[in-house]
Order: sequence, then structure tokens, then C-alpha cells
Amino acid sequence: MTSTDAPRSHPARPAAKRPFVALAILCLAELVGVMDNTIINVGIPTLGRAFDASTTQLQWIVDAYTLVFAVLMLPGGYLGDRWGRRRVLIAGLLGFAAVSLASALTTHLGVLIALRALLGICAALVFPATLSLITASYPADQRTKAVGIWAGICGCGGVVGMLGSGVLLHFWPWQSIFWAFGGAGLVLIAMTATITSSRDAEARPLDVAGAVVIAAAVAALVYGILAAPDRGWTHPVVLGGIAGGLILAYMLFGWFGNVIKESRGGLYSPQMDRSFRWGMSWFIFSEVMFFAAFFGALFYIRTFAGPWLGGEGDKGVSNMLWEGFEYSWPLLSNPDSKLFPPPTAVIDPWHLPLINTILLVSSSFTVTFAHHALKKNKRGPLKAWLALTILLGAAFLVLQVEEYIEAYTELGLTLGSGIYGATFFMLTGFHGAHVTLGAIILTVMLVRILKGHFDGDKHFGFEAASWYWHFVDVVWLGLFIFVYVL
Repeated sequence: MTSTDAPRSHPARPAAKRPFVALAILCLAELVGVMDNTIINVGIPTLGRAFDASTTQLQWIVDAYTLVFAVLMLPGGYLGDRWGRRRVLIAGLLGFAAVSLASALTTHLGVLIALRALLGICAALVFPATLSLITASYPADQRTKAVGIWAGICGCGGVVGMLGSGVLLHFWPWQSIFWAFGGAGLVLIAMTATITSSRDAEARPLDVAGAVVIAAAVAALVYGILAAPDRGWTHPVVLGGIAGGLILAYMLFGWFGNVIKESRGGLYSPQMDRSFRWGMSWFIFSEVMFFAAFFGALFYIRTFAGPWLGGEGDKGVSNMLWEGFEYSWPLLSNPDSKLFPPPTAVIDPWHLPLINTILLVSSSFTVTFAHHALKKNKRGPLKAWLALTILLGAAFLVLQVEEYIEAYTELGLTLGSGIYGATFFMLTGFHGAHVTLGAIILTVMLVRILKGHFDGDKHFGFEAASWYWHFVDVVWLGLFIFVYVL
């Protein structure tokens, strides 16, 4: 045991001369872990051809990492607290580098899937250790900004991973992805060795029963979601996943309840309030980056890939794959119409989509009116405007379901109707999930307001919910223009 890994009552801070160097190293380590969760997605078609893999096998190349990482992240954080955060971080990076290099050398699909699961274990060690080292090392007046930067890098990691894999696969074979990550892991090990470590002087014993319950619930939920497309939503495995989700929901309900009690009890300092604001800001930023990636995919398809297949542009030779294909957007004639039957028509933007646009834009005003009423401690208008906002959001979701039913039953616009259908449902469906989440959050806010929570001065919970709802509204305006109208 080195002196830097010895137990301390107060965790050591990074060298005062270069505090941001340590932050940069930790953010890079975090970025590598987040990128590896998405970088493989772009390479799936290449891996499918290289290993002659089925759709299910390709899915597990991606999901083995996600499932293991989700299950083991909390135990990974505990190991850092008990055995030394730097030590666990280096162990995770070492494993990350070794397994990535092994993945580049494998020629068996089953081995590759197993190695992806091992990468998930390594990420579960790296990810919590980076955050713990930042929070344990920085004083309170600097911690908020440091954690905010860490969260921002986390939000960007998925997008950077997809872009990076695209660049690598453009010039080199699929092994280059793993070679790059293996090399990055080795470099980060050397860099991380310069960071001062910390660990809890009196680490609490691991709640084995609680850890097992959480791990089982997360595993059941993730596996159930992954299995649903193939087995159906009524399959026992999928129902078990739903049960796991309910267990997690119950635990999150209790955790958020404790946070509310602590806040109303005056236990949170102004520094904690600033941390909440930074955290919510970076969370919304990460969501913006996800939608930016989706809009980027739509732009790439419409501007580059589609015209290339139609014989246009510098890669117009791609037309030889489907001779005679003429590109136009939206695609009502796919290159292979037998394999991917195209839709007979597209959604008219000036009916249900326009109504939904009016609903969401109106809800942005109503939630703003509610916010102003709260600032003035006018409880009656606050309740009325917030309830109206929730009703407008619910109406949006009902009309979107009606739109999907029309698309499937009358227009032939499905997930299997080609790239137009895939991008349409990817963008609108992902947004619909955010509207659902936002409506749930606002409903919780309404319940809290009915119980007398919040006042004109202290109401960040409501303010954060309104930020999120405005974000959802703005994204929809982009969807309406670029998905429905143009």
C-alpha cells in the first residue's frame, strides 16, 4: 500500500499547483468509458459482415456492455470508497486496455460478446471512481464547477463516440476501434498515476442484500427491455423485467422522498443548491447532445447517404448497389422495396402534427405563467396553470399515439418501411418519451404544491421541471420543421 492510498479522515486534494490537470485526466478517463458504450453502434454493420452475425447476436455485442455496466456500477463505487479510488480507477483502466486489445484480436463472435461484458465490468470501476475522486478532492467552493464539467463531458461522450467510430471505420477496419481504446487506456493509466488518491477512512460495510436487489432489478429491467422486441411484451422474461423496473421505481421514490425531506428540513446549504442547478443544467445539455446526434443522423441521410445511393455526389458510384434507384425525400420508393416495403404516404404536417405543435407551444406559456405565480406566492393561479400544462402534455401524447396508429394501419409507415420510417419513429418516439417523463415530473410538482411545498424564494424543484419542459418544447419545434415539414 502506498502512502497516497492510506486511509484518511479527509481525502487528499490534487496538487494545488495544477488542480485542473487532474480534472482533465479524470474527465478523459470518464469519456473513454462513455464513448465505448456508443462507439460500437456505428460499427455494427461492419461487424455483422465480418462475423456473419444475426440481428440478435449484433444486439448482444452492444447490450452485453450496457447490461453489465448498469448492474455493477454501484458496487464499483463501493470498491473505490473502500480500497482507494485511484487504485480502482487504474485497475479499471488496465482491464479496459487489456480487454480492448483482446477484442481486436478475436475471431469468434461469442468471445467478442464475452469481452464486451468484461468491458462493462471495467467501465463500472472507472465511471464512479472518476466522480468520487473529483468530489473528494475539490473543496466545496470549486466542486460545483468541477462536477459540472465532468457531467458535461459525460453528456458529450455518446456523440463523440459515434463520430469517432465513424472516422476510424472510414479509414481502417473494425479492429481499429478496439486498438484505439486499448491505446487510450494505456495512456490514461500513466496519466492517472499522477493523481492523488483517496478513500473513506471508515467505509461502511457493503449492504449485500441491497446490492443484490438493486443489481437483480437493474438486470431484469435492462434484459426485459432488450428481449421485448423478440419475445413480446407478455413473455415471462419481459414481465420479469417490468417487475424489476417497478422495484427500481419504488427505490427511487424513497430516495427522492428523502431528498425532499432534507431540503424542507433546511439541511441543504447554498452550495448544495448551486450543485443542483449545475447538475440540472448539464443534464439538459446532455439531452441536447443526444438530440443533436439524432438530427445529425437525419442530416447525413438526407444530404449525403440518400443522394449517393441515387447516383449523386462524390460517392455516386454507390448507385450500382441498386441500379435505377432515384432518391427523393421522403422515401416512398426504397432501394429494396421487397425487403423494406415503403409507406404509401407520409404524415400530413398540417393536421395532427400542427395541433400537437400548438399544444406544446401553449404548454410552454402555461408553465411560465405557473412559474410567475409561484414567485408571487399566488397558489390558486399556480395550481391552475400547472394543471393545464399537464393536461396539454397529456393531450399531446394521446394525439401522438393516434398519429402512430394512423401511420401503421393506413399509411404503411412503420419501423420496417425503410430509413424514412426508422428516422421518423426514432426522433418522434424519443421525443415522446421525454414528453412522458416531463409530464410525470410536472405531476409530481403539482402534488407537492397541493401539499404546500415551495414558496416564492425556494422552489428550484419546480424551476428545474420547467426548464426541462421548455427544452422538450423547443426540441419539438425542430422536429416539426425538419421531420414533418421539410
